Amino acid sequence: MATLVEERVVLLKARGFDEAIEKAKREARGYVSDSYRNPYGQQVKNRFLGYCDAYLADGNFGTGGEVYSETEVVSRAISDKTLLKRLVGYHESKKAHKARRNILQIEFTPPAPGVKRTRTERAFVEKYGTCKSRR
Repeated sequence: MATLVEERVVLLKARGFDEAIEKAKREARGYVSDSYRNPYGQQVKNRFLGYCDAYLADGNFGTGGEVYSETEVVSRAISDKTLLKRLVGYHESKKAHKARRNILQIEFTPPAPGVKRTRTERAFVEKYGTCKSRR
């Protein structure tokens, strides 16, 4: 069994931090309330870990507007290559890709042999297309 962790940044209008946190929690609970089928036909459930934070967003959010930023103090002994590998990741092994496929929505990846998409899933793919499988 695998766990996929998603960190999201969502823009919300609020009169203060307390209101922003309440709105964020409401939005997160709504976001995870749906379950979906993976390419193997299994139901995948989402859950909210219970943590939200709020930041004051000043300025225009047109092209180039910053939505997310994370900072961290790093030792000078760590090479740029090592740092980038940790922050951006590495080429995923076939085993890791297979594990990720268990969590993906069936609309975004081809179904496993013997699994058929539902009418709703087919309609979604017809309307929006699907991601190509990475090899």
